[in-house]
Amino acid sequence: PNKRLGAPLQPGGSYRVVISGDWTDEQGASLGKPTQKTFRTIPRDSLPPVPARWTIRQPQPGSGPLEVAFGEALDYSLLTETLRIVRENGNPVSGRWQPGNDEKRASFTPDAAWQAGRYRLRIENRLEDLAGNNINRPFDRDVTRPGTRVATQRFTEIAFRIPGA
Repeated sequence: PNKRLGAPLQPGGSYRVVISGDWTDEQGASLGKPTQKTFRTIPRDSLPPVPARWTIRQPQPGSGPLEVAFGEALDYSLLTETLRIVRENGNPVSGRWQPGNDEKRASFTPDAAWQAGRYRLRIENRLEDLAGNNINRPFDRDVTRPGTRVATQRFTEIAFRIPGA
């Protein structure tokens, strides 16, 4: 359709999404009342998220949450599904992710106090930004162009260290 009619949403345009109250939520319950959201579009985002550009603020041993800044808003529902903390030996660290209000950051609070050592932030590459670009590929790409390859790795990892006391 883009070839014949162009992009359906134009940069700087104002649009409204209306959702019927008859629709059901993830658990199958009716939404009950209609809702709507008005939004303005910005220029196309065709760049995948780049974890190497993220910043990690690691806590001191025994203290608060690990904080990760993404540099752009990411998909809220995927944030808690696709991020994991693992120890150097690959064992997972149990805890809870909390996305920030703007989805440009998230914090991880472990169930047990942080211990000094080496860790990795493991990111499933299906994590998307708000334009649908995931870590492996942009959402909307020209598959006929040479060099348009799609990465296939399942995870990306960022190493970090909790310093000793």
